[in-house]
Amino acid sequence: MISEAVIGPIRREFDTNLTLESCSARINYHPHYVSRMFRKETGVNFGEYLTQYRIEMAKRWLRESDLKIGEIAERLQTNNAANFIRSFRKIVGITPGRYREQGSERYPV
Repeated sequence: MISEAVIGPIRREFDTNLTLESCSARINYHPHYVSRMFRKETGVNFGEYLTQYRIEMAKRWLRESDLKIGEIAERLQTNNAANFIRSFRKIVGITPGRYREQGSERYPV
């Protein structure tokens, strides 16, 4: 399946400037074809999947590390912390700072 060939690099290289074009070139298919097949196989497009995976990694780092929100944004290839916070809030429903606070409330040391 095309999606499996693309999901592997997403999971390994989510913190790089990964693009549909670069993933398509690796598997020797045209980006339009990969895009169409990826959406058909996963139900979401490449960009949505990559963003969702990055947000899951951000949630993990917020729970398990002391990384600053700006550092997490930088690691996830976000232009700036404000864009990361906006994207996180749109997907998760709360800000990264609030998510971290809730995590510490749920899992006290």
